[in-house]
Amino acid sequence: MTETSSPRPARLLGLATHVPPHRLPQDLVRINAKRILGERYPDFARLTKSFENAGIEARYSVVPFEWFEQPQDWPSRTAAFLDGGLAMFIGAAEKALAASGLEPQDIDTVVTVCSTGIATPTLEARAMQTMGFRADVHRFSGLAVPAG
Repeated sequence: MTETSSPRPARLLGLATHVPPHRLPQDLVRINAKRILGERYPDFARLTKSFENAGIEARYSVVPFEWFEQPQDWPSRTAAFLDGGLAMFIGAAEKALAASGLEPQDIDTVVTVCSTGIATPTLEARAMQTMGFRADVHRFSGLAVPAG
């Protein structure tokens, strides 16, 4: 770039989401959360109103209900996040690329926001070579917790 030229403006050509495969109805989430967590957390009964008042019909998860029934240690939770998060990233990225009409090698910047966890290397870093992104692509990764 020369002093007289300016950078090309950023453009958002494709945007997509990807929903996890397991639908968990809110009423069953409440029942199971009470059964699994109720005895361990004395104030849990006070929190159950949030399940009823949240206005949520269902939640989606990368693991089925049965996964929550078994004791999970940090390595199994981390594996579930990494496997599920990577599948979610790839699914959303493929949809965004299709919507834009571009190929991975055409992309200059990837922005990833996750409210579930963090990974090192990041989810998009794990997908770069598999998906065919260039090695010099700019990557921005962050956490977000939606509130409302």
